[in-house]
Amino acid sequence: MDIGGVGLLMAFGLGIVSYWPSARGHWSGPILALPSVLIGLAIAAAIIREGGRVLLPAILVICPVYLALGIFSILLWKWRRGWRDD
Repeated sequence: MDIGGVGLLMAFGLGIVSYWPSARGHWSGPILALPSVLIGLAIAAAIIREGGRVLLPAILVICPVYLALGIFSILLWKWRRGWRDD
C-alpha cells in the first residue's frame, strides 16, 4: 500500500473516530472530521475537473461517503453543542 492509500484510510478512520467526541459536544469532534471532509471535497473537485470521466466507478461512491462521514459528524457536534449551551 502506498502513502496515498494510507492517507485515505487514516482520514476514513478519523472520520469514524470523530463521532465519539462529537456526540459529547467536545471541540475535537469537528477537528477529527475535517480531513474526511477535505478529502471528499478534493475527490469531488477532481471528478468535476475531469468532467465526470472517471476510470474507477468506485470513486463515485467514495466521494459522498467521505463527505457524509465528516459532515454528519460536524452536524452532530453542532447539535450537541447547542443542546449543551441551553
